[in-house]
Amino acid sequence: MSSQPNRSLADGLALLAELAIADKALGCRPLARRMAMDPVRANRLLKALTAAGYAEQDDQRRYRPGPAFQIFAAIALHGSVLLRRGRTVLAALQEDTGLVAALGLVWGDQVVYLWHGGSCAATAPFPARTSSIGRLIAARAKGRRHAAVVHGQHRSLAVPIPGHDHAGLALTAIPLKRPLAPLITRLHQDAAQIAGPTPAQETP
Repeated sequence: MSSQPNRSLADGLALLAELAIADKALGCRPLARRMAMDPVRANRLLKALTAAGYAEQDDQRRYRPGPAFQIFAAIALHGSVLLRRGRTVLAALQEDTGLVAALGLVWGDQVVYLWHGGSCAATAPFPARTSSIGRLIAARAKGRRHAAVVHGQHRSLAVPIPGHDHAGLALTAIPLKRPLAPLITRLHQDAAQIAGPTPAQETP
């Protein structure tokens, strides 16, 4: 059995992710250009996704996420281990600090929030370059333990979720004069709680 990744599966999922992030239905050729993919290959993959219900076409034959994908997305959010562990922690973090808490995942150049300001999946995908979670994940290879981004009269602050390479915990709407050190300590403590016990800490 080959241990090589299934390229068709990976490319199909990449197309599906691009459809989900787009704010409108897309034709095959524009979508292929966005993905730097051969249009014939993109068309074949889109037809397979449509046949399975993960994509569908509008009356102009442009593609958008299909019903199977939307059901899958809802199931995935409901079953998220991070969100299940994090709800209580995030609510307490907001109450104790008086700030807005966020739990986000980075993929490509986008951040998707599982939790933001008290609501699950409260926002559309957000550009990673302007997000403290996005900046943090981009810099993890350099060993960074936190990242902050200034947004006008306030800033956001993020730390990684241990054991989850693409996930971060953040606070935003932080006044510029508020000291960050106590918030960094609290975020690391809460991130460890959301991550859950390590295998060595788990009881048999």
